[in-house]
Amino acid sequence: MAIPVWFLTLPGVMMLDISGPAETLQLAKGAFSLHYIGPDECVSTSTGMMIGHLAPLPDSLPAGSLLVVPGMADSSVSFDTPQAMAARHWLMRMQPAIHAREITLVCICSGSILAARSGLLHGVQCTTHHDVVSRLKSAEPAAIVKENRIFMEDRGIWTSAGITAGIDLALHLIHRLCGSQMALDVAREMVVWFRRSGD
Repeated sequence: MAIPVWFLTLPGVMMLDISGPAETLQLAKGAFSLHYIGPDECVSTSTGMMIGHLAPLPDSLPAGSLLVVPGMADSSVSFDTPQAMAARHWLMRMQPAIHAREITLVCICSGSILAARSGLLHGVQCTTHHDVVSRLKSAEPAAIVKENRIFMEDRGIWTSAGITAGIDLALHLIHRLCGSQMALDVAREMVVWFRRSGD
């Protein structure tokens, strides 16, 4: 049975933060089913490309789901919009399932800031893009922010550095959930390094 993956999609989303992991997971031969959700049905991305037919934020997610929170083109303002506030409140409702590890949280780039503002990174070791490390620390002073990391995991919560690091993290998740051969096959198809360690 395919593992459901939910991409929380907000206006101003960094295009490669969503398309990089999505394309990587999609190439894993049916191992994952991809879903795109958000407060708005249609959003403009960092490149100006529109993403439409987004499903509304569901009341709950199935156990075993991956919940991906991509970063934003300008996290200094994009997480203060009404849509980001709606997403924040929704993430707060997902908190018990995330902390119980029924849902795996995957933050790409500055997506960790939204997770932090939602109370999900309190006491959690995490990382983000080097340009927004200070913003992440301000969003959750109790987060244990690690710099110079590609990606990392703490208690079922994954965070990654910027942009292409989402591909590295997606490959790592494929390796963990589907095995090394599947991850190697996907990396070859994408013409990327099979493994770039989290450090």
